Amino acid sequence: MTAASHPVRLQRLVGLAAIVLITALAYLPIFRGGFIWDDETWIADNRLLRTLGGLRAIWLEPGRSPQYYPLTQTTLWLEYHLWGPRPLGYHLVNVALHALNAGLVWLTLARLAVPGAWVAAAVFALHPVHVESVAWAAELKNVQAGVFSLLALLLYLRFALGPALGGALRPGLRRLRARGAQQDRRTTSAPCRSIPSSRRRTTISPISTRIAETSRARSSTTRRRSRWSPP
Repeated sequence: MTAASHPVRLQRLVGLAAIVLITALAYLPIFRGGFIWDDETWIADNRLLRTLGGLRAIWLEPGRSPQYYPLTQTTLWLEYHLWGPRPLGYHLVNVALHALNAGLVWLTLARLAVPGAWVAAAVFALHPVHVESVAWAAELKNVQAGVFSLLALLLYLRFALGPALGGALRPGLRRLRARGAQQDRRTTSAPCRSIPSSRRRTTISPISTRIAETSRARSSTTRRRSRWSPP
C-alpha cells in the first residue's frame, strides 16, 4: 500500500460518512412512524416469521405466502427475531440499505470517472422517488435488490478496470484508451493492398436491389412490346 493511497481512502471514507449522515437526517421522521399499508400483513401478522418451520416454508413452499420473495422474507424473519413486531428496527434497516445504495452509486460513478459523482450520489440519496421504498417496511425488497445490483456492477468494473481505488481509477480508463489508440495506430500503419476488381464486393441495400430489378423488368417488357407491335 503506497502513501498516496491513504488520502484516497480517507477521502472515500469521509464521502461515505457524509452520504450516510444526510440520508439519516432526511429520513429522521420515519423513525417515529409505524407500519403502513400491508406492513402488518407481511410482518406483524405473518406467522411464517415466527418459527424455524416458517423459515423452511419461505423457501420450499411458495404457496404459503402471497408472493415468493425468499431472500426478502428471510431478512424479515431475522429482523422479527431481533426486534419483534416493533417498526423502528425495520425502518433502521431500510434506511441503512438506502444509504448503502447511495454510497455504491458514488463508488460506481467514481470508478467510471464521472464528474460530480458524489453530488449525483447525494441526489440519489435525497430524491423523493425513493421515499416509498425506504419508508414502507415491506418494500425491503427494493432497497435490497439495489444493493445486489450495484455490487454486481461495481465488481464487474473492478474486473474490467482493475482493483484501483477512488481517484486511481482514471489510470485504468487511460489504459483502455491507450489500447484503443494503439490498435488505431496499427491499423493506420498497416500497408494498404489493392484488391483486384474481380474480388471487390459492393453492398447494395434491399431497396436499391428492388429498384434495379423493377427497372430491368420494365425495360424487358418494353422491348418485347416493341418487337411484336404491328408496323
